[in-house]
Amino acid sequence: MELIDGSIVLSPMPACDHALCAGRLVRILDAARVDFEVIEKGNLIVGEDGL
Repeated sequence: MELIDGSIVLSPMPACDHALCAGRLVRILDAARVDFEVIEKGNLIVGEDGL
């Protein structure tokens, strides 16, 4: 959910196929015991306006 110019904007949830693939990829990378933390979701701020 974002607040853009005073309006609340909701992004749709990812499709089931996307969610399944993302979850599997996280498990594969976690099992690889690499030197970084794997997360499935996160916020990305681009520019001063957040878009």
